[in-house]
Amino acid sequence: MDTNTTIFDEEAAAEYLGGEDNPLSDRTMQRWRQDGSGPIYIKLGRLIRYRQTDLDHFLDSNACSSTSMAAASQFSHTNEEVEDV
Repeated sequence: MDTNTTIFDEEAAAEYLGGEDNPLSDRTMQRWRQDGSGPIYIKLGRLIRYRQTDLDHFLDSNACSSTSMAAASQFSHTNEEVEDV
C-alpha cells in the first residue's frame, strides 16, 4: 500500500470525482456505497473515507472511448440489477 496517498472525506471525494464546479451529490456517493457500484471506500467507525488511488482507479475503470460503449456498459449494469431481484 502506498503510504503517501491522499485521503478524502465523502464531500471531497464527490468533488474530486465530479469536479469543483459540479461535484457529485452526497446521495449519489451513499447509493454507490450501498449497491457496491462506486469506488472502494474505508469505514472507520462512523467515518467514510476514500483513498485518492481508489478514486483514480474508479475513474479509469469507467472511462469510455465512444457513446455506444458507455450505453452498453450502462445497459449491462441495469441487467445485472434486474437479474438480482
